[in-house]
Amino acid sequence: MKIQREKALAGLVDRNTKANHTNLIEAAFTADFIGRADIISGDPNADVREWWLVSEWFAYQLTQRGEVIIRWFGASWWGRVTTGQAIRLDSVIEQIAGELGLLPAEAA
Repeated sequence: MKIQREKALAGLVDRNTKANHTNLIEAAFTADFIGRADIISGDPNADVREWWLVSEWFAYQLTQRGEVIIRWFGASWWGRVTTGQAIRLDSVIEQIAGELGLLPAEAA
């Protein structure tokens, strides 16, 4: 069961996260190309540790759960407030997968 669960979570992340663009987004903030006003979801003062380019569908799912999202030049970036672990281990990923029925049923 655990392996199936991990594969389901990894698949969700692999299909919907495109690239870590932390350096790009931080440079855009520093150069005032984008600002906190460009954050369309979540806490604009959140301590974002990583910025991930994500699919539009995934951005919508993250927005529905209050995650930090920036829209810029027609793309969406997720402001991940955790770092140092695989994205599939983030609680919001488990929440999305669970709500969409992507996780295997727990053994009784």
